[in-house]
Amino acid sequence: FSSFFFFLSLSLEFLIIIVMSDVEVEEGVIPTMEEWKSSLKLVESSLLSDDEDIDVLQEVIHLMQQSLDMLPERDQVEATVAKRQLALEKNPKSESEEEKTIFEESAKLWEKRWAMNEFFVNTTFGRLMKLVLRRRRFAAEVHREAINNFLQRCIFFVLNHLKHGDFYGLFTTFHTVFDAEQTFYSVPKNSLYPHSPSWSTVSAVEEESSKGAFASAAGHPRISPYLIQNINYFGQLNGFELMVKRIGDSHRRLSVNSITWVLKSIYGVRSFFCVDNPKIAAFLKSLENVCYSRDGALLGLPDAEFKRHKVSAMQNVSDFVHGLTRELISPQEAGQAQELFKLALTLKCLSSESLEKRVDGLKLINDLIDMAVRRDTPRGMAGSSMMSRNHPVTVWLDSTYLLSWIHSKNVINQLFDGRMHNQLVSRAERIFSFLAQKRALTPEHLDLLWTSSLGKKRDTIVASIYGIFTKLVNYLGAADLLKLMSLIDQLPIDEVDRQTLVLLRTLAHAAFTDTRTSSADQDVGLSILWKIVVSEKAPTSIQHTALEFLADILEQSFGSQDLKVSYAVKCLENLEESRRTAVPQTLLLLQRIMDSFPESNMGRSQILSKSTLIDRIEAKYHILPLLIAELKTFKSSLKARLDAGELQAEENSDALMVDNKRSYAAHLKCRLDFLNYILANSTLSLSKENVDVLWQVLIQDALTQDELTNNFQWLQGLCNTRGRPFIDTAVSEYLFEAKLCSMNVAAVSLSAFMCFQQFFRFINGLLGKLENWEEEQHFVVQDLKLDGLPALWNIVFDATDSAVQTASVNYLNGIFRRASPALQENRASLRLEYIATVMKRISQLCAIGQEETESAKALRRQVNVRILRAIHVLREFVSEYEPRRIPGDSAAVKIRLTLHDVQRGGITLTGEYFTDDTLGFVRKELAERINKPLAAVLFVTDGETGLRRFHEAEYEFSLEDMDLSAENSTLRFFLDTRLTDTNNVRDFRPYNGADESNGLPSFILSDNQEFFDQLWGLLERSSSVSAVTWELISLLPTNPKITSKITNLRSSVKWRRLLDGHSVFRLCYALRIVNTILDQEESSEQVNWCKKFFDTDGLRHVYSLLFGKHPVKVSTSNSSQQAVALRCVGSLLKVFNCFMLSDQGDRLALRTERALQPEVADWLDLSQVVTKLLQIMLRSARNTTRKHSELDGEVVRHAGALLLPCLCAQPALLRSLYAFPKLTELLSVALLESVEPVVRTVTSRCVYFLCTAFRLPPQADALPVAA
Repeated sequence: FSSFFFFLSLSLEFLIIIVMSDVEVEEGVIPTMEEWKSSLKLVESSLLSDDEDIDVLQEVIHLMQQSLDMLPERDQVEATVAKRQLALEKNPKSESEEEKTIFEESAKLWEKRWAMNEFFVNTTFGRLMKLVLRRRRFAAEVHREAINNFLQRCIFFVLNHLKHGDFYGLFTTFHTVFDAEQTFYSVPKNSLYPHSPSWSTVSAVEEESSKGAFASAAGHPRISPYLIQNINYFGQLNGFELMVKRIGDSHRRLSVNSITWVLKSIYGVRSFFCVDNPKIAAFLKSLENVCYSRDGALLGLPDAEFKRHKVSAMQNVSDFVHGLTRELISPQEAGQAQELFKLALTLKCLSSESLEKRVDGLKLINDLIDMAVRRDTPRGMAGSSMMSRNHPVTVWLDSTYLLSWIHSKNVINQLFDGRMHNQLVSRAERIFSFLAQKRALTPEHLDLLWTSSLGKKRDTIVASIYGIFTKLVNYLGAADLLKLMSLIDQLPIDEVDRQTLVLLRTLAHAAFTDTRTSSADQDVGLSILWKIVVSEKAPTSIQHTALEFLADILEQSFGSQDLKVSYAVKCLENLEESRRTAVPQTLLLLQRIMDSFPESNMGRSQILSKSTLIDRIEAKYHILPLLIAELKTFKSSLKARLDAGELQAEENSDALMVDNKRSYAAHLKCRLDFLNYILANSTLSLSKENVDVLWQVLIQDALTQDELTNNFQWLQGLCNTRGRPFIDTAVSEYLFEAKLCSMNVAAVSLSAFMCFQQFFRFINGLLGKLENWEEEQHFVVQDLKLDGLPALWNIVFDATDSAVQTASVNYLNGIFRRASPALQENRASLRLEYIATVMKRISQLCAIGQEETESAKALRRQVNVRILRAIHVLREFVSEYEPRRIPGDSAAVKIRLTLHDVQRGGITLTGEYFTDDTLGFVRKELAERINKPLAAVLFVTDGETGLRRFHEAEYEFSLEDMDLSAENSTLRFFLDTRLTDTNNVRDFRPYNGADESNGLPSFILSDNQEFFDQLWGLLERSSSVSAVTWELISLLPTNPKITSKITNLRSSVKWRRLLDGHSVFRLCYALRIVNTILDQEESSEQVNWCKKFFDTDGLRHVYSLLFGKHPVKVSTSNSSQQAVALRCVGSLLKVFNCFMLSDQGDRLALRTERALQPEVADWLDLSQVVTKLLQIMLRSARNTTRKHSELDGEVVRHAGALLLPCLCAQPALLRSLYAFPKLTELLSVALLESVEPVVRTVTSRCVYFLCTAFRLPPQADALPVAA
């Protein structure tokens, strides 16, 4: 079916072509459509039938030949058109409109016929020919003669078309006619065709030996006689002569691709040629001349046409010609002719204006160079078949002739003339290498290369030229190397780029390795690199590259030790005050040179080690003072430029550009890094004088804050805790005590404090006061009389940076927490000393600014800030040991936790903790109780293969998160013996709650009356101080003195002082104790206390605080103070209700027996009570935010509990209720707007009770009476 559809489409093509081309077959009559359809059906049936002949195919070819014969030559038509056009230009009226129309239609008709003819010839004819040759049934004996006649007709057809034009499509398929592999030319298989004779029985074989044959099958028994017959037929039609004539026709040139296919058609059958035939010999000679001659088919192409053709196609033509001529002449002569042609083709390509052709020409000569060089090698001359196949060699051309040809044809100058391009230069390296290898490279060649690179520093062509120089280095003499380096030295610094430096490095390396150069000449390249390194005009990237290359050369094995030392001396001399150019690059290079020396000379005295080199340099040049002096000069000159306005000051040192290369931060860093390098790699150490200069330059004269941070970090690195410190003990103490401890505390930054902290541990560790001082988190304090501790206290109290405040407090608390077991025996006295220090500072601050002047007020504001800081220190210290919440602020539950030691035979400890305490807090408290370092105490839990340690992150989890919130939960632990000095069970001491609590900071502050009175007095200061002080007091146990005054009431008690209404904080503290007494279970002691409270007018004082002329004020801008005031009001109402209300089953009632006593009636005004209660409820109901809403709910709950009993006891008080001017607002906000559920619930119950507890009287103006 596929064959059927193929032939069907082929028939349709025939139909379209023939019908549209108006072909005249018989007597000028155009066939009808039905006639052409029947003809094409005949073609189809012929191609599909085994019985019918294929004469119709002959007719198709004949038909197309007639069509071609009827077509005039295209050149004739074009000449006629040109002649007519010329006549019209001379006389526009020489042609009528009718004649013009007829001519134009005729021209269009011929163009149409040419197009259709070319389509058939280039496309359809080839398909038809291939089809016939490939189908096996056409190879049957019954069809062979007919098919071969058809093929000969095709040969005649092709030769006829070869005369008329360039039919590329036809030529690409014509070679199949002479292809011995085609099915038609295959040997018959008797199994398939049992009646077919063999080739030996074919009568055509007799014609092979006929005289004058062009081809013969002699020696080729399996070659089809039909193929030989067709070759001879081709020759009899003068095909060989026509082919040569057509290829050499300069008037109507064939394209190179067409020539390739024309030659390919006979190239495959060259082995069958009868070379003794004069016509064959003449053909081959003529073919070589036509293709290889200067004015031939290839080399004679005009430049415009030559540009259109590919050089690879011309080489293919050359290969075909070479393969054909080898049959006639010797391989040596054929090779010579082809190689001379390639040289001529190369020269033509290089002379072309087309870049593509010039590149092709360069590729050609490179290939010829490679082949000629391989020919000159012994292996190439041996003629190895493998060599010839994989790496071809020239047959005749040798290096000597090629060198002569390159010089005579001026090839180098053609590459680097005005048409020079990177595509050419990048491929020219092979030519120059060839010249250099053959010692034919001249100074003029080098000059030409170098001159070509000038003025093109940004072009890629320079990289190619420098690449050529790099390849030539190994072939250049010492004079050439020096000349090239001097040329580079003469370049302006702004024209030097990385490519130039790469070339210079290669040249310098070659000069080093060349034994013919002197030591002075060997240093030329390095000197040029050095000059670039220290040049202020060179860009930073160029300086850095030059530095890297110079350092690489010095570091490599061919760089001698003396040369390294000499360049180290150059660097030091450049740092002297008279020079000092490119200091950062100089320091980097000096460090690279020093790093190239070994750490140790391994006992060989002639080899310098790194430290020995530095010591020698120090002895002669005093490197540390030199570096510090240069740093000071750099800083001074920079400040002078800033003061003069030459530079613009910046907040960041990275933004302050000293020059157009580096920022101020980069300049400073490279100097400090090198100073660190010298200290780390030698026995040198800073002196006190050095420290003074560095402190002045780095700290006091710092220009920006980030510079100060970086400089403190650098100073911090001087006392290296992991290796040898860079300064000795005496200088370290001097830097710490004279500098760090004397800093302006208010200006201390976090980096300054970290530096102070590092030196603090370092100095005290050297003095034996800290153990494991190298470990920042695990050091142990052996003696609390630490050097620098007073300075640390000053930082704690007076630092203004919040980060420093937090870090210093944590560090100070850590010092006391990390006290050794011996010091922990007196932990109570240690904590007392800590607290006494803070309280002393608070006392000193409180004595400042007592006057009433404006300056004193401003001073007091500053003092209050510092007092707040001191209170914060106290609170952090208390939380360090007791991170508890303020009472009432947390829903956490207190539990008893069992701590089990898995190493010590089941020894356990118990303690009380809250469920939201962290595992880390329990660990810290346990470490204190057993006198062990914190790091030594490790908690464990069950793992997959046994016990596993808790991760550090798990210590941040709460006991509830770790499923340890149940009562009597067990937490297991063990001690890391590497971090503790003993592993004895006796280190554990029984837990004594009383003893332990007495030593806690909270008990110290509460029990020490002097300390507590100081805190109590702070409640009278500003609102901010009083609020923070109150938070601290809330963390403490109840003060014994105040507790005693309230619990042991005397008849002379002064309630105005005990329940001080002027300070809500003091009032709240006292009411907390009162409510604690009232909340206890009823006992005789409680009853007696209540009686004394009532008898000593305690209740009357509570009444005055609630309903008197000066009640407790709740409205305040201070949020914490407002919350405390609300607590006070709620607590006062709770106390008042406790005394004035009684429980009567389902409701509370007023104790009339107490309320109506004469002594009580003197001060108790129930009408005023009702009005004040309504005001209190309204104020709390107005809070429409969640802030303190639960406190408002408590106030309303106690107020409502008192309001209803008062109204029930005296219904006349309803007048006061009705007379309350904001009753409507109270009901609205309390029932609808309040966010606190308690407020809404209590209000609704009050309204409901009033509506159901009273009924309307008969008289309209009378008050309601009890229901």
